[in-house]
Amino acid sequence: MTDQEVLNANLIVALGLQSLPDEQKLQLLDMSATLVQKRAMVRIVEILTEDQRDELNALIEKEGIKGEEVGVFLRSAVSSLDDIYKQELIAVKRELIDKAQQIAP
Repeated sequence: MTDQEVLNANLIVALGLQSLPDEQKLQLLDMSATLVQKRAMVRIVEILTEDQRDELNALIEKEGIKGEEVGVFLRSAVSSLDDIYKQELIAVKRELIDKAQQIAP
């Protein structure tokens, strides 16, 4: 599959899990999204300068912080933010699809 095909693929269908109960499908998608987010954040933190990391930490620790505020900060600090998330989404989906195909070819 090309990156674009992986990106466009319905993960549940690609994994052959259409018969799962909706709650389990949602759990799988939530866990996948969390994995993408964590992997992207590792890459993002590596890109940030020490001052930017300090600013990000202060922002995260701030009481009442909203995700949108962190997003605005990250977008201003990391010009390739969308590309990083896209790359990690493709990587996670590809890994899951490849593993599923190894289990049930």
